[in-house]
Amino acid sequence: MKKTMIAAITASIILLSGCASGGNSGTGQALAAEYTMSIDDADLSPMAAAAFTPVVADSTGSFDVEQNAQGLIMGGVPRFGNYASFAKPVAAEGFTMEFTVQEKSGYADRDGSWTSFCLMDAPLYIGQEGVNGMVLLCQPVNQDGREITIFNMLQQPGLDVVGSVVVDAPAEGNLFTVKLMKSDAGWIFSVNDIPQSISYDVFPEDMYRNNRAFFMTGSTSNIMKPSSIILHRLDDYKFYGAM
Repeated sequence: MKKTMIAAITASIILLSGCASGGNSGTGQALAAEYTMSIDDADLSPMAAAAFTPVVADSTGSFDVEQNAQGLIMGGVPRFGNYASFAKPVAAEGFTMEFTVQEKSGYADRDGSWTSFCLMDAPLYIGQEGVNGMVLLCQPVNQDGREITIFNMLQQPGLDVVGSVVVDAPAEGNLFTVKLMKSDAGWIFSVNDIPQSISYDVFPEDMYRNNRAFFMTGSTSNIMKPSSIILHRLDDYKFYGAM
């Protein structure tokens, strides 16, 4: 595997880990407006190298980004606040993501284990002030002796569950395709073509200015066991096959 340590991001990305105080959506919008990157579009074309920056806030854990022919291997010893951020805004409406859980760190109820996928209105991670967004938690669980996976859609701030999709499949080794769309009834996110509608009034109407969202992914667990995913696709960016 080839380790990808992407540093071609301007100093404004440091806002991810240190400037979240201020506590209002205006702060988040200001950060989004200032967000820039020095990576050219050509560097982010399909089949190009990875463009994620790992952030480790809790040094008792770790979070790394590596690459192989299948895609980007992302993870480590999970601790809340450790994550990786994509270097370019993505479109919120029409968002598509494909990933495989390579290794899970226990189960949601027993071990407090989950993987987060965040679409924020500013380059700030889940739980930080001054940012709104949608957060999808992938939670492996045991049910009746079978492994299933629950995807909970959360609202940030508040982290209230606003929709859930239950996928009757083991988390580890299964390919998951997540899509986010709008309809007359509100937002619809689906996992492996299983839809879940969300009312429009759950999220601010102007949450994503110009349909821009900032994507990041992280994981947490109460046990010191590594977890990782393989990210195959993020919107039009395909990470598999590029070595």
